[in-house]
Order: sequence, then C-alpha cells, then structure tokens
Amino acid sequence: AGLPPFSKCMKNDTDAFMQIDSGPERLVQVDYLNEIVRDVPNSTFILTFRNITNWYISMSNWQPNMRKRFQISNITGLPKGVGRNVSEFSH
Repeated sequence: AGLPPFSKCMKNDTDAFMQIDSGPERLVQVDYLNEIVRDVPNSTFILTFRNITNWYISMSNWQPNMRKRFQISNITGLPKGVGRNVSEFSH
C-alpha cells in the first residue's frame, strides 16, 4: 500500500507489461492510470481499437461471458449494471 505502481515487479531488464488486468473485475490499467502516468512518466500505454459491435459480440461469446462480467463489475467509467447492449458500452 502506498507504493508506486509496478514497484514490486520492476527490474532492470523489464521492458514491458502486457495484460496487467485480472479481467473486468480488476482493471489495474484503468483504476491506477493516473498513478502509472505519474510514477512511470516515460511509459507508453497502447490502446487497441476495434469496431464496437464486433467487440461486443466477442465479449458476449467469451466464456465465461465476459460482457456479463463487465456489466456486474464497478469499473471506472462503466458503472455497475451498464453494458446490457452495444449502445450502453459505446457511451
């Protein structure tokens, strides 16, 4: 607690962290984005983009249902209960 992000896993030979979440229930890169930017100022965050309808269909077909996991989680920018359809995810 109180340590900078990645402080326990940063080593001299670390070049990248990928997939740092634990599913929608724990989106480290969303919950701690401000701290990551502050404490690792030269970091690069790559945000991939995909057609929202295709992404929504993929999430709905992912087992266990990833879309449902997003919907019941309390995510910064996506409150609990939101995500029942493509429109809710895209706003």
